[in-house]
Amino acid sequence: MLSAVFRGLRERAVRRHNELLFLAWHCEAFARTKRLPDLGEITRRNAGEEDRPAQSVDEIEAALDRLVERGFAIRIDGEPGGASDHEEGSDE
Repeated sequence: MLSAVFRGLRERAVRRHNELLFLAWHCEAFARTKRLPDLGEITRRNAGEEDRPAQSVDEIEAALDRLVERGFAIRIDGEPGGASDHEEGSDE
């Protein structure tokens, strides 16, 4: 148990170290440029990925319904008679 705690602490320290190296590298790289790139271009998850519109409520509900049909237990608190009633193995 204790070894797992120390392993987690070490992994967190390594991840933090890598984040700081990433930050330092980019600070120096940007300092050397004559013109900074557009912030939107450098903050996208994948290069060339276009911004996708947010999913509508209907699209999200349809995706949840597909998961329930495949046997996933979905619980949405505070929604009487909704997806919280669909439990894995229920007869409904």
